[in-house]
Amino acid sequence: MIFIFLSIGIIFIDRNYLLTRQNSSSNENITKNIEFFNNGQIYYVDKDEDTSIFTAKYQNTISQKIQDLLKDNKYDMENPLIINNPYGTNTLSLNIYFEE
Repeated sequence: MIFIFLSIGIIFIDRNYLLTRQNSSSNENITKNIEFFNNGQIYYVDKDEDTSIFTAKYQNTISQKIQDLLKDNKYDMENPLIINNPYGTNTLSLNIYFEE
């Protein structure tokens, strides 16, 4: 018998904390070949195949792009920000961001 588990990571974050947190990399160091694209209501990460997800630069870039999305839009329970596996380390994960 085969069991399939779906892992959904729901993240409750104080939006102000995320937006004011200091990022360790400057804007000049953010990789340009990583973008989010929206397929309906879920965002996905689009990156070059040769981009390694296991670097601080990649992780910082994703964090910065999430901060930019949160800063530019208002997300709530009816319209959350949903990103499929943003950091690339768990293929069955969704990060969900919203304000109460």
